[in-house]
Amino acid sequence: MSFGSIAWGIFMIIQWISHLKKSDYFIGEDIRTFLGDEKFQSYQRGLVFPFVLLGTIMICMGMIENTLNIPTLLFLTIFLSLSLIPIILIFYNNKKFTNRYIFYKK
Repeated sequence: MSFGSIAWGIFMIIQWISHLKKSDYFIGEDIRTFLGDEKFQSYQRGLVFPFVLLGTIMICMGMIENTLNIPTLLFLTIFLSLSLIPIILIFYNNKKFTNRYIFYKK
């Protein structure tokens, strides 16, 4: 049995708790200096909902993967269609605060 997606889901839930408690353990120092303290807190609040949603989806799909015997293509289609919403929310949050879809250092 593979528990990979459940483990990734738990990791997303840990990131959610980290962002909820305003810890910058999973966010690099370059983003904090780029945004400043006030915008950084808003940036983190914008990441709370997508990470809890993505973690919940990954855990649920991991349980479904381990208990049901569904075709791989159907599983991937359901998983990607459900995960698309939180991923778009993460990209939107990045675009809103950093003016880029993916933050990178120049």
